[in-house]
Amino acid sequence: MTAAAGNGFTELLEYLNASRSVDFTAYKRPSLQRRIEKRVQAVGADGFESYRDFLELHPEEFDSLFDALLINVTSFFRDQAAWDYIQGEVIPAIIDAKDPSDNIRIWSAGCASGEEPYTAAMLLAQALGVEAFRRRVKIYATDMDEDALRTARAARYSERDLEKVPDDLRSRFFERSGERYGFAVDTRRAVLFGRHNLLKDAPISRIDLLICRNTLMYFNSEAQHQVLARFKYAINPHGFLFLGKAETILSEATGFVPDSLAARVFVKKDGAETPRADARSARPEPAHADLVGSAFDAGRLPQVVVDIDGALVLANAAAREFLNVREDRTSLEELHITDRSAELRAAVRRAIEARAPFALQGLERRTNPDGVVQFVDVTATPLLGPGDETLGVAITVRDVTEEQYLRREAERGRGELQTAYEELQSTVEELETTNEELQSSNEELETTNEELQSTNEELETMSEEVQATNDELDARAQEMRRQVEELRLREAFISSILQSVWVGVVALDEELRVTSWSAMAEELWGVRADETIGQPFLRLDIGLPLEQLVNPLGECLRGSTAREQLVVDATDRRGHSVSCRVSIVALRDADDTPRGVVLLMSVAEAARPTKRTKS
Repeated sequence: MTAAAGNGFTELLEYLNASRSVDFTAYKRPSLQRRIEKRVQAVGADGFESYRDFLELHPEEFDSLFDALLINVTSFFRDQAAWDYIQGEVIPAIIDAKDPSDNIRIWSAGCASGEEPYTAAMLLAQALGVEAFRRRVKIYATDMDEDALRTARAARYSERDLEKVPDDLRSRFFERSGERYGFAVDTRRAVLFGRHNLLKDAPISRIDLLICRNTLMYFNSEAQHQVLARFKYAINPHGFLFLGKAETILSEATGFVPDSLAARVFVKKDGAETPRADARSARPEPAHADLVGSAFDAGRLPQVVVDIDGALVLANAAAREFLNVREDRTSLEELHITDRSAELRAAVRRAIEARAPFALQGLERRTNPDGVVQFVDVTATPLLGPGDETLGVAITVRDVTEEQYLRREAERGRGELQTAYEELQSTVEELETTNEELQSSNEELETTNEELQSTNEELETMSEEVQATNDELDARAQEMRRQVEELRLREAFISSILQSVWVGVVALDEELRVTSWSAMAEELWGVRADETIGQPFLRLDIGLPLEQLVNPLGECLRGSTAREQLVVDATDRRGHSVSCRVSIVALRDADDTPRGVVLLMSVAEAARPTKRTKS
């Protein structure tokens, strides 16, 4: 496609988002543009703007376009070694970490036509038993492609689709119906399919195993980190993330570390549960109340305690000094811990809801009246009473102003150091750029490989169909050649007989056209066979009085079973008058239906009166 034709690509993506709520802006531009250009060429559009007009006039093209953009290449037990690790290590770890009554939640993101969630279902049903599987397991399978989801919900696959499924699992979980195999209904009920956008829709929570294979590679780097952040939220502290071999190797910055790099299985870096605040279940004895109060007041960090409604209950000495707490300040907002009070209220609310500490870092705080900017870190810790009832929240404030200024000084120093080593940094950036290009090229090659694999499977299917058609045509051709050869031999046999008979033989079809003209007929009337074949017999210019043969020929064609014999005066090829005996016999098929006539002609030396006999 020309550069001019590339104009309007961004506008086309915006049109797809506005008209069909499908946002492709986070997808990798080169591969995305290449696949759209294929559709542009397929419909004969001049460019992206022309293709947009085509979409408006032909809404059915959206389905073909989304099929091209959302590549659905999958299979049962794809990458067998990785699934062996899931079966041998991951599933036992998930089961062992739960009580027998706990639910197990699986999420297959980008499930395509359903092979991967059904693979997970088979392995879990095998490990738990079908009854426990139906009671405990929920598998959420999501994708953007509605056509793929319809195929997945139907759960009907060809024998070729099941080639990688072990025989014992195939016989246990699939039921044959005609030429297709249906996934077992009692196991299929645990698999729930739905449309889901990884970049926009909220993630499914409390997941023990998240399967997202060869999906992230279609997104750019920013979108990949966004999706991985959502995955981190969705997965349980001891859950697993199962990726495809085409995905970029994850770094710790993503929040995941490898559990098995070869199997592409990862776990959350902070896999342990966040400890809840330790709240005492009983109030202090009255004799120690002063001691407890003094201990609280002696804390080095400013700390205040508010109840669940946000009213101030306690403030230690450091808080009273740092926050300038006065008796008339009774609410969280009036304490002026930070300029962004809404974020502080949200942190308190989340700590109460999660029953766990929640921290905010680097918040700005301007002191009145001089307006000096301070920076604070705030931690909200819920205080639990008897029966795990939330009594209030302890808010700890840490002044990090000096750290912020030191950090800025360090950043300024790093900037000066970066300037000093500018040439080296330039070289490093070039190497990083080259590495990114190589990584991008590798991902593009993986994507191309997926497309080629899909195309190869289609070509194999077409090749099998063409081969079957060729075999059938070959068999028909052989049969026709055999029949032609039989006809040729029969014709040659009949021709040899006709040439050897010493009477003139002429064969006519139902329309009285000449189909055979023997050598003796040529000798009698002086007309060659090639001049008569296919010609109307009654229009031939020969010495035989043909008008006298019209009625006998008609009677034969109408079904007369008698042989018509006539003796007529004729003129042979030399111009001599002769008496010609003509016998007319009907040609009949297997049903005794007349299909033509045969004339046998012989002559005497002198002409005699015409007479007609019937035998």
